[in-house]
Amino acid sequence: MAAQKKVGFVTIGQSPRDDILAELTPLLPAGVEILEAGALDGLGRKEIEVLAPEAQDFPLISRLRDGFSCTVGRQKILPRLIARVKELEISGADIIAVLCTEDFPELSSRKHLLLPFRLMKSEVDIRQGVRKVTVVVPLKAQEKAARQKWAFPGASLKTAVLNPYAGPKEQEAELDGFLSLIQGFQPDRLIYDCLGFTLSFCQKINEISRIPFLSPRLSLADSLNQLL
Repeated sequence: MAAQKKVGFVTIGQSPRDDILAELTPLLPAGVEILEAGALDGLGRKEIEVLAPEAQDFPLISRLRDGFSCTVGRQKILPRLIARVKELEISGADIIAVLCTEDFPELSSRKHLLLPFRLMKSEVDIRQGVRKVTVVVPLKAQEKAARQKWAFPGASLKTAVLNPYAGPKEQEAELDGFLSLIQGFQPDRLIYDCLGFTLSFCQKINEISRIPFLSPRLSLADSLNQLL
């Protein structure tokens, strides 16, 4: 009998990420063992506040174990993220998936390491006829970087801000502006640049707009299935 495969998921927030794995796990082969680790595991609120972005440090948003969100600085969180990847290696993970769409060239592993941004970018690169793209980010401070990292030769690109961790009222207000933007721009593809966006939300927008989308959750699931 073949040994049971282990998949390690590392979040820049706190584990477990039930909000993500509740959608991902049913898409994976039966019998896969799931391991989880979070860059903020073991930290209290005051310790997490110290990791908030300062000056030019790029902001990243994630979820805590209590269900609330937090924003941390990329450079501040990076050493803890590297350490969690190593811990998952030691725990026997055959594949390690990062639950964040930020590109982390600093991360490496002796095992298969999956970065959603690279998976999604390659999906768009191989598709023909993509001339207009809207990238959806959770924070306004991420828009400039999103325009740079998602730039495609010959394609027009616009960014939109939707925070998947926001409260219902804030989400509703942002959603109205978002729908107006894509109705006016009419992109060929919507790219959700955050693991916080649920598949059900992406599908809901697709039903309204009829615009194809790329979801980091789906990209991860597809790649994991290929490797498993």
